[in-house]
Amino acid sequence: MILQKSLKNLLARTGASQMRFWGKVLGNEFDYYVAEGKLDATEAEQEDNKEGEPRGTGVNEFVYWITNSPLEDWIQLKDITPA
Repeated sequence: MILQKSLKNLLARTGASQMRFWGKVLGNEFDYYVAEGKLDATEAEQEDNKEGEPRGTGVNEFVYWITNSPLEDWIQLKDITPA
């Protein structure tokens, strides 16, 4: 129930059109909860990501957030760019 409430708060805070719990990654130091959602790309974000695919297409179709606990804030991960 705490995870569901945390995802609802994240959805409201980010303005994402879709949101779901992607899974939990077990780590040595910490475990990470991962959320997946769809965000509309702003012009500023598209200019910052000139090298990679624009948000909402291809590998950047979804945006991911992580947290160590559903009681803490979620951190948005950056879009994927070529190495």
